[in-house]
Amino acid sequence: MSRGTGAHAKKVLEDDETVIYEYGGYNLNEPEYRNENHILDGTITIRKSCFIEPEIHEFYIFLRHQEQGDIPEIISYNE
Repeated sequence: MSRGTGAHAKKVLEDDETVIYEYGGYNLNEPEYRNENHILDGTITIRKSCFIEPEIHEFYIFLRHQEQGDIPEIISYNE
């Protein structure tokens, strides 16, 4: 069940270095904040250089423990 609040974002620019989104919010419980016209509140600029390549740690750890026949209850990212 929803509380009636939320947000929306729209990508407005993307190149090799940057992604820019415009965003806005709404509250369906308050008539003055419903934002039926999707008025945007601001922009978010993300430099792609801040992201590193993704790694899936738990999958490889699980395979190692499965091969050894010893699967732990909790698999840590730091292992």
